[in-house]
Amino acid sequence: MLTLGLMGAVALFGSCDLKTCYCCQEVGNTAVEEETYTDINGRCSSLNNSTRTCLEASERIDCSQVAIGYKKK
Repeated sequence: MLTLGLMGAVALFGSCDLKTCYCCQEVGNTAVEEETYTDINGRCSSLNNSTRTCLEASERIDCSQVAIGYKKK
């Protein structure tokens, strides 16, 4: 749902300076990749939470290699 909202915002504000972040989201026992956006001056890691790890495009790796769910709450 959040991803759809962000995609709509990008379409609406296409002239804004946004950058693509690649997030590995924990879904059950599997990590799936999703694409999301943040401010061009922001860090993708600011989108992290206990079930999602976000990486810059230059750091993009296979989600099966990313530790998710081990962060302190």
